[in-house]
Amino acid sequence: MIQTATIGSSRNALYAPVRRLYESSFPLHEQRTPEQQDAAFASRDYRRLCRTVMRMP
Repeated sequence: MIQTATIGSSRNALYAPVRRLYESSFPLHEQRTPEQQDAAFASRDYRRLCRTVMRMP
């Protein structure tokens, strides 16, 4: 089953694991700094979605 969660701040429990994936997936020059990410979160037009896959037994 695939679930979608919205990450609206760096305090969200999913933020840290998603951030690690982001850092390992994109070159440094394409990444937002933590400060830039916080500024993006402050925008009402910005969302970061996280899709997770739950394995069924």
